[in-house]
Amino acid sequence: MCGRFQLNYSIDKIIDNYSYIRELELISSMEKGEKFPSDEILIINQEFKATGAKWGFPLYGKLLINARAETLLNKDMFKDLVKNQRCIIPANYFYEWKNEKGKKIKHKIFLKGKEVFSMAGLYKKIKLVDGSEKLSVVIITTEPNREIRELHHRMPAILDKDKELLWLSKECSEEEALSILTPYRDNGLSISQDIDFEQLSLI
Repeated sequence: MCGRFQLNYSIDKIIDNYSYIRELELISSMEKGEKFPSDEILIINQEFKATGAKWGFPLYGKLLINARAETLLNKDMFKDLVKNQRCIIPANYFYEWKNEKGKKIKHKIFLKGKEVFSMAGLYKKIKLVDGSEKLSVVIITTEPNREIRELHHRMPAILDKDKELLWLSKECSEEEALSILTPYRDNGLSISQDIDFEQLSLI
């Protein structure tokens, strides 16, 4: 799964990196820092609008934060979103934990040679108790590549730069879109312990 990530990127860098953004909504999700489930996070939708969405779909009193790429078209909750409610979620790192000597150690994972990368997602409007609507988003996961396999059995579906516009294109069929949701290539990621987290845990 992907249950935590970080985006430490200024609005200027977001615009530079995603030059196809047509509209930008200034939102609290532009604040730098670690992102948790239920937080508002930055997404870029198929209208090429950068906006905020709450991370997670409510489901039976819980929050569904991930969707498996392999079963998207088999799930009623997701199959209608695959056609025209795809999005990307910018990130600098995502996190996983590994048990080492009975202790869970936090690791950060990032792409070699790249400051920011794009995770594939699906979004929809959720009606709130007060009758208003709010965008919500899930991060799509896939099988792990060789590096991640040592930490977890799933990883976020990371889109290569040349696949971002294909994923966002309304002309791209559901089948073609799903075909690019593959594990990130082996030896393309860097993994390191989150030293700041370790220091805090020892206080």
